[in-house]
Amino acid sequence: MPAAQFSEEEIQHLFRRAAALQAAGDETSHRPRLSSTELEAIAEQAGIAPRYVREAIAEYQQPAIAEAEAEASATHIFIEQQVDAPLTDEVWDGIASYLRLRYDTDLGDRFGMTHAGYTGYGKSATEKSGSARYWTHVSVMGIETRVSAVPEGDQMRLMLSRRVGMGGPVVDAGLLGLLPAVLVFVFASQAIASLPALLLALVMFAGATGLAHVAGSHWRTRQTKELRELAATLATRLGTTGTASASDAQAAAAGRTADADLSLDDFEEAPPVQGHGRSTEQRRSRE
Repeated sequence: MPAAQFSEEEIQHLFRRAAALQAAGDETSHRPRLSSTELEAIAEQAGIAPRYVREAIAEYQQPAIAEAEAEASATHIFIEQQVDAPLTDEVWDGIASYLRLRYDTDLGDRFGMTHAGYTGYGKSATEKSGSARYWTHVSVMGIETRVSAVPEGDQMRLMLSRRVGMGGPVVDAGLLGLLPAVLVFVFASQAIASLPALLLALVMFAGATGLAHVAGSHWRTRQTKELRELAATLATRLGTTGTASASDAQAAAAGRTADADLSLDDFEEAPPVQGHGRSTEQRRSRE
């Protein structure tokens, strides 16, 4: 009788179940460790392309990034991110270069805009104070972003801040609502009596202030999200740089993954992966 055939989802289920049965069985059971090359060969026989195995191994071996801590004041957003890697001059230079590439622009120079302590609006500056490093950027719109890195033993703490207002959400909304109210009063007072013009200006002030407050709240939320994403990006780059070994770097330069030994235990709790262009029929064909 021909051997039974199994779909991709059934194969994943059977592997997980077999690993669980082995874990619950005799403690002296043979629990092998496989190299990444051997794991790729087994996966290929199960219908999984080797490049997806390499991608999964890279994700598994990537250092864990702690959740960033966020705080806010009336005028600033603050993000703190712990990174499981030491702070070195080489690592910081790489991060500063990344930040300059992402944020710097010469638009301020073109319009003759200058800022104390900087080449101009749109340009960033770095400094070092003791063992801490600082990067500061003021955009053409006047939004200041600061990134600092402080060593903590074999780890480092990233601290990011961004100015998002001048006096708080209510004050900023009031200032934005004041301008259209004044314009309405000036033009309306030329056509109607001062009192109706004043009432009309007050209505305009209330409406414009309310809209500005809602828009400002959404803008602050977007800025907080962007700063969180920047913290996570920097933590990933710092962690990867800080933990990469020389053999990993040589393997990457040669276009291959380091042949690290992996235990089957490492993958017992792995979630099922969706197939890439393969059939996932939910039946077993038998004759």
